[in-house]
Amino acid sequence: MYSPSLEFLKSPIENVVNLLGGVPQDHEKALKHGFYNALAILLLMIALSAGWAVFIVLEPFFKPLLWALLCGSVLYPIKHSLATSMNSWLSSLPTNSTPLLLGIIIVPIQILDNTSERIGNVTLKYIKYIVGFVLCLCICHIMYQYTPHICICIIWKLGMIGSNAISWFMSLFDTYRILAIILGYIILLISFWTPDTAHYFTLAAVFLWMAISLFLASLASSFQVTIFFVLQCLFGCGFGYEVLLVYKKMSASNISRKNKNVTLFDAFNALCHGKREHLIYFQEESLLSEEKLKDVNEKNENEQGLDKENLSKPKDSANVEIRPKDLVSGAVGSINNPSEKEYSNIETISQKDVRKRLLPLDETASSSGIERSTPSFSETSFQKQMIAAALHKHKARIEVGSSNVNSNHRERPESTKYLYGLTWACVLLSMWTYFWLLHATYILLLIYIIKHTGQYFHIWQMIEEQIKKLWTVIHTWYSSRHEALFPVHITGFFKLATQMNGVMMEILKDSVNMACCTIVILGVICAIISTIVFLTVQVYSEGIHMLQVGSSILNSTYMRNTKLMDGWQSQLDSIVNDAYSYGRQGISSGVHHWLKDVDPEKASQLEEQVLQLWDRIYQAWMTSNNAAIGPKVTTSAIYASFDSLVEDVQKTPELLNMAGIMAFLQDNVGTLLTVFDSLWIILKGNITLFMDSFLAIIMIVFGSGTAVINFFLNLIVFFTALFYLLASSNEMYKPVDLITKYSPNSGKRFAVALEDAIASVFHASIKRAIIYGLWTWLIHNLFQVKLVYIPSVLAAMLGAIPVMPVYLPSAPAVLELYFQDCTFYAVLLSIIQVVSASTIDSTIYKEIKGGGHPYLTALSIAGGMFWLGPEGVIMGPLLLCALFVAVNMSTYILQDNESEQELQEQMKHLSELSRLTQLRKSVS
Repeated sequence: MYSPSLEFLKSPIENVVNLLGGVPQDHEKALKHGFYNALAILLLMIALSAGWAVFIVLEPFFKPLLWALLCGSVLYPIKHSLATSMNSWLSSLPTNSTPLLLGIIIVPIQILDNTSERIGNVTLKYIKYIVGFVLCLCICHIMYQYTPHICICIIWKLGMIGSNAISWFMSLFDTYRILAIILGYIILLISFWTPDTAHYFTLAAVFLWMAISLFLASLASSFQVTIFFVLQCLFGCGFGYEVLLVYKKMSASNISRKNKNVTLFDAFNALCHGKREHLIYFQEESLLSEEKLKDVNEKNENEQGLDKENLSKPKDSANVEIRPKDLVSGAVGSINNPSEKEYSNIETISQKDVRKRLLPLDETASSSGIERSTPSFSETSFQKQMIAAALHKHKARIEVGSSNVNSNHRERPESTKYLYGLTWACVLLSMWTYFWLLHATYILLLIYIIKHTGQYFHIWQMIEEQIKKLWTVIHTWYSSRHEALFPVHITGFFKLATQMNGVMMEILKDSVNMACCTIVILGVICAIISTIVFLTVQVYSEGIHMLQVGSSILNSTYMRNTKLMDGWQSQLDSIVNDAYSYGRQGISSGVHHWLKDVDPEKASQLEEQVLQLWDRIYQAWMTSNNAAIGPKVTTSAIYASFDSLVEDVQKTPELLNMAGIMAFLQDNVGTLLTVFDSLWIILKGNITLFMDSFLAIIMIVFGSGTAVINFFLNLIVFFTALFYLLASSNEMYKPVDLITKYSPNSGKRFAVALEDAIASVFHASIKRAIIYGLWTWLIHNLFQVKLVYIPSVLAAMLGAIPVMPVYLPSAPAVLELYFQDCTFYAVLLSIIQVVSASTIDSTIYKEIKGGGHPYLTALSIAGGMFWLGPEGVIMGPLLLCALFVAVNMSTYILQDNESEQELQEQMKHLSELSRLTQLRKSVS
């Protein structure tokens, strides 16, 4: 019989080995492995070459592509939340039978309703604090504006009397007396203290510490009363903290005993009236709870030890085969994606599901037809111990990861609290400065009050019922007359509109992703442009003010420190007056010499007009910088005098005596040449400056045109790549999705961790910029300095790009306060800025995920700036975070593999024991 050849099933490597021939049988396998390795290396080199070629092709656009990749990881959560909200809104329209056009129209109403609801809930939540704050403001305003002068004098006198009394008491407690009092109190405490007299010693200790505070305050010579009040405030804070601790203990005790609620007044009584039994009871109760906790921990440790013994010494009672593959895939493989949702899923796995996963039926037993009997007590207990041990081992590992995830997702970062607090402080200060902004909240609160009042009294429910009844009546009336109201073509139009509404809904659902990406990118661009325009206007106005202040300071400094002799101002005035007088005489003689052959009447008229023009020019110049008393010569008056002079000269041609003019020019030709030389030098310098400026502009336009073109090309590539990255990302950011899809099991964890690190670096830079900008704006407004926006913008820029300390932009404000003789406020402002900068930096750097110590993060920022310039602010911490993430992931993977190997060995041992048990039962 013919049998078909199977030569075509051989691999190409086997054909190559057959062609070579003469290869020993032992070396054939090694030769195949060599060929496979060579082929793999060749493919790897081809892939690396192709990758390098692609990099060379895309090198001009590498930076915009990289920045699009990084910025997309920050903008993706915003786009994802916006897309989710829009999809839910589109899904709610068919459910509520709302047309698309009507839904778009009522969107602003829904936004207004949601805003009023949030503001109303916040106001209702903090209504006590708001009312208290408003009442305090009103009381302070009334006391400041309407307190009689006599009451202020009485309060001042009482304060002076109290200060003198405190000073007198301080003079009583010198060093020897205070040492005698302390020594006597200690002797009394040693000799006469009993539980019955403890209350009296407690009261005596209050007076003892009062005397000690008086003695300590007396050591400060000029600030005795101030130091005494500071010490009393510190003692008061300590007493308040103690009351708060007692209140917490009493509240916890009442919750455990289910008694009535405890107030702060009860805790205050427990401390002031000597009810120490309450405190002793709370201490005993806390000790009992600690002992119970220790007992529970010991019990758990004993159970764990029992589980370990059961694992090391299993009983011969298992009738099933335990597969390590199933255990690893079920218990260990579930840890590959350490997200909060998966942790919760792992923790809710029931014991029945675990038993099904860990203890499947033996394949050999089922194939051989051996029926499985009901498990005995020992088999069941062994299985339970097995399951408990496995779950306990993996639950400990899961809890470590879940605690990290919960701490990252549930707890709000401390810098975010700073940001929210600063935002609310700036909003309140803006409302206080521009009080009309507060009126906008009245409408929202009124909507909230009307809405909830109607809900409380069921007004909206009654209106809805009446509308339903009216709609039923209208529908009954309309059902029999609809053809008379809406003909066929109108009915068809409504049906067509309904179909078009459905089509538009489907189109919008398909294009939600694109629309959200466009909205996010356009929103970012509009926010950046509007912020730049607003800050440019503010900085321009403050820049003009700064120039005016600087010029006034320089002028005043020069006038105060001038080295001119005394009386130089009067001498300068006399020189100007002499020049005016000599100029007037020179003009008169020049006109007489020029018009010696002209009618004397016309010559005197022309002389009078020229002298009048000279007088008006002089008067206008002298009164230009001072507030003139009486009539002031304006520019229009000077032009009018000059025009009348020109008209008279034109009407009288004989005034133009060419012989006199030529004689005048010949007599003054040297002076004219000197004047023309001076004018030529000035004109030549201006022409040179103009030509240099023109050539520089031409060079910038034609020489740097490629840089401008490259900038716009990079901008287009950046926004295009950002759009496609956001549009192609659905449930997961696209690069993370690709890494997860084309990598082993640990690739998703690495991608997610790296994405979190990138987001944390961007968030840290953005938070630094916003926090420092808002903080500088708030502090400068509180200290009422003139320059506010320029320091705020500089602080925000230094927060994002820390080339200099962030508190340096506050130097102009400090100088302004110092020159206004507010030295205390200047020192206070500088201290506040320096302390806040150190606090905020350490807080934000600690929140960068995977960045290590804050010192390393700061060094990575500085090193990145030295290496890459301003871009290194992002790239430096990002590379550091990537390094830490890679190290941590590799360590975790190695530990995970070791635990899996140990678990597989244990399961293999148990499976062999179960097979031996089956053989024994089959033999017996």
